[in-house]
Amino acid sequence: MDGTIRDLASLRGTYRIIDETSVAIKMLFDTLGAMNVAKVNILLDEPVSYSGRLKVLIAEIAENYNGQNTM
Repeated sequence: MDGTIRDLASLRGTYRIIDETSVAIKMLFDTLGAMNVAKVNILLDEPVSYSGRLKVLIAEIAENYNGQNTM
């Protein structure tokens, strides 16, 4: 309702990185690229398990993202 997309709101403390996580992140960047989004802020909640590792994974994929289909 406020324009924010939330994914992990109900997963407090139970989230873990799986093989599909990288695929989902790449799909996110592909979609943002197709929409010509110049900047995006991804917010992670510290109480969610592995949020630090997820932050690193997102940063690594973003750094290597070239705006083309990465899947």
